[in-house]
Amino acid sequence: MVDPTTNLEMPIACHRQSTVSQPIVGDSNQPVRVQIQNNSTGQSFTANVRGRYYANLGTARPLNRMTSERRLSVSTNNTTFVPLVSFQRKATFPSGSSKNNSINVTVNGFDLITSADISWQLRQGSTLTGANWVNPSETLANETCCFADTSATAVNVSTGVKIMGGLAAAGTRAALTSFPVDIVMTGETPVTLCARNITSNTGTVSAVLRVHEEW
Repeated sequence: MVDPTTNLEMPIACHRQSTVSQPIVGDSNQPVRVQIQNNSTGQSFTANVRGRYYANLGTARPLNRMTSERRLSVSTNNTTFVPLVSFQRKATFPSGSSKNNSINVTVNGFDLITSADISWQLRQGSTLTGANWVNPSETLANETCCFADTSATAVNVSTGVKIMGGLAAAGTRAALTSFPVDIVMTGETPVTLCARNITSNTGTVSAVLRVHEEW
């Protein structure tokens, strides 16, 4: 509206929502409605309604959480990649809120201990067989916006995208904790760490995959 005193345009706040110590608003398309009341006068009015705008005032300092999941002694072979650990974002968060999960999640790193020389891949959106999506072990449901899977028996590497790959030598611990680009998890698309042997047809791999949640 226009301030009749200063003749300047003045915004009217239809509603506000505080997000202090809360996740970012999940649904940015909240409806905005306007009702004009002029007692019983039958005059016509024109209302210009603008879209909802959400902004952080000041410096945003999100709360950071590291979430990890492990899978131990997984049998590997030299013919197919075997899924080790996967993460996906929950559809709604916090639990019971019916709000879309708006938490920003990135892959933080992983550790591998292997009995044979292996080739590993970090993949996004690849189809998993036998996946069981549950809360990460020893982690409360309201403490993470992600599900983890350690039950999948196969991964289809012809689907999804290979984010990166590498090698790990037998009898050693391989770790990756620094990525040249942010690997952001989108929607409910899973991120999977998988491995296969290079030459030997038998072996075992133990793995830990970590993600970073910005609350």
